[in-house]
Amino acid sequence: MRRFFTLNTFIFILICCAYCQSSDFFYTKTIKNSDFYNDRVANIDNYISNNEIPIDSVFATQNGMFDIVFFERYIYGESILGDFCFFHEAIISKVCDGIIIESYFVSYNWKEPPMSTPIQVSRENIPIERIMNVNDFNFTLLNESGSDLIGYDVMIYIPENVDL
Repeated sequence: MRRFFTLNTFIFILICCAYCQSSDFFYTKTIKNSDFYNDRVANIDNYISNNEIPIDSVFATQNGMFDIVFFERYIYGESILGDFCFFHEAIISKVCDGIIIESYFVSYNWKEPPMSTPIQVSRENIPIERIMNVNDFNFTLLNESGSDLIGYDVMIYIPENVDL
């Protein structure tokens, strides 16, 4: 009986852990001496519909005087169609002298027009640190009819071995 109880407890824990996820963002890369193509970002919906390209190409970089830093997450959840899948999202930040001066929240999986619906922007000047609270960014929706997909009490983590 004890073995049966232990086995059931173990299976229950495994099932619960399968649905555990972190909604936090983690550092993935830095592109030094770069900048966004501002015309693409300013006209995101027109740029995507006219060129039929994925959303990440809007945030492609060119030579510039900033560092572009990517923080990403994969979360498992319910889509608007009712099925469950993984979502790939990012916060892409423009950094100058250790200060984040501009950030964008982007959902790479968003496929419904207008593409600007889930995108959020922050122009807060925030010192880049190893652990940051996303609430401090004061993100606002780029599209007034958009959806806030970030969540609350979400953190950004940068490993100690990353040179900022």
